[in-house]
Amino acid sequence: MSPDELAMLKHDFYVMAMEKMCSDMDWAGLGGNCLPACRAIFEDVKERFPQARIMVGLVETNSGTSRCSMSDKRAILEFIQTEQPLKPDFHAWIDLDGRDFFDPVGPSWLSVTAVNNCNYLDASLAEERGVKYQSVLDAPEDVEEFYRRLLSLQRKTN
Repeated sequence: MSPDELAMLKHDFYVMAMEKMCSDMDWAGLGGNCLPACRAIFEDVKERFPQARIMVGLVETNSGTSRCSMSDKRAILEFIQTEQPLKPDFHAWIDLDGRDFFDPVGPSWLSVTAVNNCNYLDASLAEERGVKYQSVLDAPEDVEEFYRRLLSLQRKTN
C-alpha cells in the first residue's frame, strides 16, 4: 500500500469512528472517548490490518501537554484488578502492525495541532508532534475487562 493510500485509509477510519460515535447511546461523541472510538471501528481496521490490537496506556508530549502521566500506569492496572469508583487517566489507540498505529482521538484529546489537516495521529505524525505512547494493557482480554469496567461506570453516571 502506498503512503497516500495508507493516509486515505486512516482518514476513512477517522470518519468512520466519528460517525459511529455520534450515534452511540453510551458515549455520544468522539471527543474524549478514545477506547469506545477504537472499539467502534476495530473490526473494520482488522479487515485491513489482521494483527491490529487495541492498546490502553499513557501518552505525553514533549511540550508538556498531557492528559495522563507516565506515572499513572499503576492506576490502569488497579482498575482492571479491583472495583474502582473512578476511572483512571488513560488513553487508547489501535496498534496496526507493531510499527504503526492509529489514534482517532489523540489530536483533540491532547490539544495537539493537526499535521497536514489530519484529525488523527499515527506513528509518524506523533513523532513529528513529539507525542509519546506507552502501552500498559495490550492483551485483548485485559483491554476488554478495562472497557467493561469503564462502561459500567459510564452507565452509572448517565
